[in-house]
Amino acid sequence: MDSVGEQIRKLERRLKSLLAEETVMWDEVNAVERDLRFLQGNIKQQTSDSPYAAEDAAIAMMESAAKKLKH
Repeated sequence: MDSVGEQIRKLERRLKSLLAEETVMWDEVNAVERDLRFLQGNIKQQTSDSPYAAEDAAIAMMESAAKKLKH
């Protein structure tokens, strides 16, 4: 499994590639941007001094997974 940093780099490359296409697939771009913001937010939460950062990250992951299951 890739580290979070590796996942972020892959998503950034994917986003750049999608935006370089002649016909931009905006649904895909939006999905990649959402995933990128989610991972970047998790890093910020993990480095914060909040005692609830891990709990907040876990809730965000569960909410994200639930949204994916609905689609």
